Amino acid sequence: MNIFDICLLSAFVAFGVFGFVRCLSNLKNNNLEFLPTLGWLLTMALPFLIEWSFLHPNLKYVQLMGVGIFAIVFLAGDEIAASIRIAKDKAAPATTLEINARALKTTYIFLSISVVIMAVHLATSANIPLIELLKSNDDTVAVADRYNYYRNLPLGVWFTYVVNFNLYLFMAPAIVYLIHRRKYAIAGAALLIAIAYALSGTAKAQCVMIVAQIFVMSMFLHYNRGTTMYRLFWTMIVMLLMLAGYYITNMDRTSLHSPISNAAPKNTSVNHIGDYYRAAQVPESAQPSLTERADRKAQHFFYRSILTPVEVSARWYEYFYLYPVMKGTFSQNVMDSRSQKSEQPSNVVGKWAYHERFPTHYYDSIHAYSSIDADSFARFGVFGWFIAGILYLAVRIGMAAIYDPRSPVQAIMYGTTLILIGGMTASASIQALLLPNGLIACVAIMLILTIVERRQYA
Repeated sequence: MNIFDICLLSAFVAFGVFGFVRCLSNLKNNNLEFLPTLGWLLTMALPFLIEWSFLHPNLKYVQLMGVGIFAIVFLAGDEIAASIRIAKDKAAPATTLEINARALKTTYIFLSISVVIMAVHLATSANIPLIELLKSNDDTVAVADRYNYYRNLPLGVWFTYVVNFNLYLFMAPAIVYLIHRRKYAIAGAALLIAIAYALSGTAKAQCVMIVAQIFVMSMFLHYNRGTTMYRLFWTMIVMLLMLAGYYITNMDRTSLHSPISNAAPKNTSVNHIGDYYRAAQVPESAQPSLTERADRKAQHFFYRSILTPVEVSARWYEYFYLYPVMKGTFSQNVMDSRSQKSEQPSNVVGKWAYHERFPTHYYDSIHAYSSIDADSFARFGVFGWFIAGILYLAVRIGMAAIYDPRSPVQAIMYGTTLILIGGMTASASIQALLLPNGLIACVAIMLILTIVERRQYA
């Protein structure tokens, strides 16, 4: 590593430490506003530093700029939104029994809407992936069914978006408020329905995400210094940092830099950490011990949750440097200069970086979803970062401006959405955040609730 790299990374780390301290100081005060920044630092900035020596020797500087610019965007958005919300909280009157009663009614409406959406989705789907998987025991069939189950819906693309954010924007806030009001039986039943629905599409990530949303938001509703929830939160943070530190320091760096049978993607000589582990033939014990099974699960979590997003995004920078899009657009498909076809960029990169090299691990239907910085760069170059950043800031600040602190449901919806942003920006473009993942829908719902509730207060 040369002196230029050391200076550049030192500045990057210094800003990251400043942002991280800022996030933690707010979390200690029960302020969720900085979760988007914290999520970006943990899921992109930190893994980027771990992967630095494995990234493309030239394009890693471009990716560093992208990751750094969006770290600034997220921190600026959180700072502005926090100042708006704190001012509103100070001026807001105390919550009354009447407001709580209306909030409970709104919660039941959310719950009903969510269940209706699930029922319509299940009724109009040709195949349910979990059932087809159990019938055929063929992963190929399950992958194809899962794509059709969530993407090719007979009711059109807008219903596809509603299905995608239904659990996050309707079900999760409803369950959190029911738990807060100690309606444990209804909350438990709703959670089981949500988990069963997520598993019906064999979508493990969706299942984990909604449980995490509910758990984190419920914890912060009862989070004060000295309480069990306070100790539990910081115990989890320390355990995750220790786990990450263990696997970072125990990497076999000799094997990571040795030749592997699966060559790097066509026209590039770069292999990432994940490529070495995919290529490695690790013999498994016939009857692995409990410790071995736990170690494998922890490794799977570490590499899939922490390193995969930054590796996938690096592949996007590499691919669209080699094969620039023929016309910049935010639409779902782009004109790919490699195939000369209109294709989804996530599928194009997935086939190039993973299916063509690891055909036994990945099918040609694979979609490698990038981070917000990589997608915007792929479509518009450096200018794309500023377009995506401005769009994000407008929605992020708009959420805080619309937010009505007198509404318990809005407060929970706002908090769960911040958790969602913190967990999704490393693997979602700006257009995916706004439409399929429901940021625009969240702003619209909060605006409707604000208008309705202001009329009732009046």
